[in-house]
Order: sequence, then C-alpha cells, then structure tokens
Amino acid sequence: MEGHEEILEEKRRTLKRRSSEEGLIMTLKERFVFAEQFQECIEAIKRGEAWEKEIQVNTATGEEWHSFAARKTKDPVTGKEAILVNEIDISRRKKLEESNEQKDAFLNMVSHEIRTPINGIIGFNSLLEETNLDREQRECCKRIARSSKLLLSQVNDLLDVVNISTGTLPLVSC
Repeated sequence: MEGHEEILEEKRRTLKRRSSEEGLIMTLKERFVFAEQFQECIEAIKRGEAWEKEIQVNTATGEEWHSFAARKTKDPVTGKEAILVNEIDISRRKKLEESNEQKDAFLNMVSHEIRTPINGIIGFNSLLEETNLDREQRECCKRIARSSKLLLSQVNDLLDVVNISTGTLPLVSC
C-alpha cells in the first residue's frame, strides 16, 4: 500500500499547486478522453448539479476507466466556492466485465456449435433404430441415444448458465 500512498500524496501536491478554479478545470480537462463528456461535466457544475459517470480518462500510463463525480461546493476552511472531484480507478472491474462478456459469448457460441452435431447424432440414431437391427446393434443404438441425450442436456445446462449470467434466460412461472 506504500506505493499507493505516495501516488495519492503526489496528487495532493499537484492539486495544491493548482489552487485556482481555472487550474483545477484545466486538470479535469486534461483527464477526459472525450471532449463532450468534459463539456457535460462543466455545464452540470455551472448549473449547480452533480455530475457522475464512468468514463475513460487519460493517465500517465495511458487511458483507464474511472468512476468520476464532480460538483460545486464551498471550501470548509476558506468558505470560497470550489469543485469537489471524486475519481476512482475502475479499470480492473471494466476489464473483468469485458472478459466475462467475452467468456459468455464464447460459451454461447460453442454450446450452439456443439448442439447441432449432437442433434444430428440423435436424429440419425433414431433413423437407424427404425431399420432391421440385431439385438447387439439395437443395444448400441440405445447407448448412443442415452449418451447423446445426456450430452445434449449438459450442453443445454451450460447455455442456461450463460443466459443466467447475461440476464437473458426467460423466466417461466409455475
């Protein structure tokens, strides 16, 4: 945690050097990746409203995602008007969300791709069962049917898990 404390202290020193409102606004402007978001923020502050959004910001290491909130306030010490900014780095959370979305999309695609050949096996096995088979062949067809239906059930369960995690599973009332 020592490294984080040093970074926070450096940010505090930077803000102290830029004590005027104009200096702080330039600091904010430099952080925004998209100019329209900066403009939205400034307009909300001028109207006396709070502005909160998850946005991409420029940092020394590149672009990151931050939860950003800004509002007008009075400095408790001087009583002067000031801008209070709360900024939290949410880059790791955003990366995890993106990774989860990619995983869900992959599982969804793979599940659908696996279901097609399984349904083909079930269908052709049903056709095979309707032909003249000896006892051993019929027993093999029954094993194929049981195994393929079990596998299809497991793939469908996997699809349900993906749909639950993405919020797309249709709920049925009993």
